[in-house]
Amino acid sequence: MNAHVVLSELGGPKVLTFVPAPELSPGPQEVLVRNAASGVNFIDTIIRRGALPTGAMPALPHILGVEGSGVVEAIGADVEGFVQGDHVVWMGGIGAGGYATHSVLSPKSLAKVPKNLDLQLSAALPVAAVTSWQILVRVARVKAGETVLVRGAAGGVGTMLIQLAKHLGAQVIAITSSSKRDFALAAGADHALSHADGPLKEEILRLTDGRGVDVACNPVSGGTIAEDLRCLAPFGRIVIFGFLAGEPKGAFSPDLVQHFGKSVSIHVSDVYTLFNTAPTEFIAALNEVVGLYANGVLRPKVHGSFLLSEAWRAHELIETSKVMGKLLIEMPS
Repeated sequence: MNAHVVLSELGGPKVLTFVPAPELSPGPQEVLVRNAASGVNFIDTIIRRGALPTGAMPALPHILGVEGSGVVEAIGADVEGFVQGDHVVWMGGIGAGGYATHSVLSPKSLAKVPKNLDLQLSAALPVAAVTSWQILVRVARVKAGETVLVRGAAGGVGTMLIQLAKHLGAQVIAITSSSKRDFALAAGADHALSHADGPLKEEILRLTDGRGVDVACNPVSGGTIAEDLRCLAPFGRIVIFGFLAGEPKGAFSPDLVQHFGKSVSIHVSDVYTLFNTAPTEFIAALNEVVGLYANGVLRPKVHGSFLLSEAWRAHELIETSKVMGKLLIEMPS
């Protein structure tokens, strides 16, 4: 049965409705994928609540889901590089429709996955891994021997940042809640700290022999940006990729002047900048992280999976502070 989860009204998780779906077919330059699983992301919950900025909300009814994995079921005209039966992962924009048994996608959104790999687990890869690649490789340009600070280290992106930073030869200091420190260490972090232990600056300086960190990966913002500035090494870089605690707080002119002598920089990173403006580089990054997954360098951490008919339960859970790694939605066979 073709099915999907429809968002017809804004609200809490239970507004998500599981219903039969019409049969889809690909047009020119399109590929029909029978999904095995779809990743759950915070953007899905933001859309469900109607909390995107004015003008950015999709029209309702809407099918959530911007990433997934599956099998190529049909190919439209003028598509090269894929054949029916290929195993793929994909990442798309808002409207890609991942909460469904089938998605019609651009081939520029797809990367092949070796058939010996767990196809459902592969759905945890695209957003988290390409986001991490952009932060560490394209924006921060991490080099071997540097130290990377990862906030939100137990999340889907956080665990990918840890693993990719270690692959690049960096030391990793993770920041997460006390209950998740062991999880961050198991993901590959060299050290795991928690705000419950008190101010972090002195401990970070101790761990880096007084030098500070070269890169701070920050999905939190709020008051943590000023804290990261105090922990940066000379030529250190902060990369902001989220606002879980709201917009950055502080007087940034005085803050930057205070650290002028360290020649620091602050960047913002949104993976959809790469997706929308540099499609060739995006697909190269997606293929690169799939290769790292196939080689065992990247190991997606999945907290749990839910049936498509129970997608609302995944939304309930992701809006708590209990999730470690990714949540997946599994499609009916």
